[in-house]
Amino acid sequence: MAFTPELKLLVVAFDEAAIWLFSPRELADREVLQEVVKQNGTALRFVHPTRRDRALVLKAVKQNGLALEFVSFQDEAIVLEAVKQNGLALCFAEDYVELFPDVVLEAVKQNGLALEFAWIGWQRDRETVLQAVMQNGLALEFASNDLQRDREVALQAVKQNGLALQFLWVYDREIVLEAVKQNGQALAFASREFRGDRQVVLQAVRQNRDALEFALRELQADAFASP
Repeated sequence: MAFTPELKLLVVAFDEAAIWLFSPRELADREVLQEVVKQNGTALRFVHPTRRDRALVLKAVKQNGLALEFVSFQDEAIVLEAVKQNGLALCFAEDYVELFPDVVLEAVKQNGLALEFAWIGWQRDRETVLQAVMQNGLALEFASNDLQRDREVALQAVKQNGLALQFLWVYDREIVLEAVKQNGQALAFASREFRGDRQVVLQAVRQNRDALEFALRELQADAFASP
């Protein structure tokens, strides 16, 4: 079966390696390359480094931020486009680019877990961490110890994902209630005091009946935990 240019592009969209369906002559055409990376940004890996001009790179990272892995020359604008598409592209950013606040903020807004790849200074920055945990509470794991102890940060994290409770150094009853309200299984990470608190256990079981196994034994048989 003969592959038309349109069909080749369709295949590339599903498999970056399908770029080799194009002949060397076709790939020598700049417009063809641009269409290829518009369909699948990570096809950039198969483009010779000398052909990866700025315009091509921008099209690639706009389609798939993770194409940043194959970009040898980076600036704030290129990385910004990459992390807007996929926050985790921050892991491929050059160290000096990570110093730009806009880049990191956009990354964690798109995917809070990008905080793992941020410069340690941003992991200690309250605004950055708040943005990260509001997008994904589990990003709390990568915040500094001081911010893991910050009550507002903690509250925002467990509201987004109750399982973030496991990364807290200190917490109070309100935080635990918010955590189990979001995910009953968060009860597993609560202290004995709260696993024996009837209201906390009730809230957890309402959200997820399986959370009952984490309650203290004396509460497990209580009728209030029944559906």
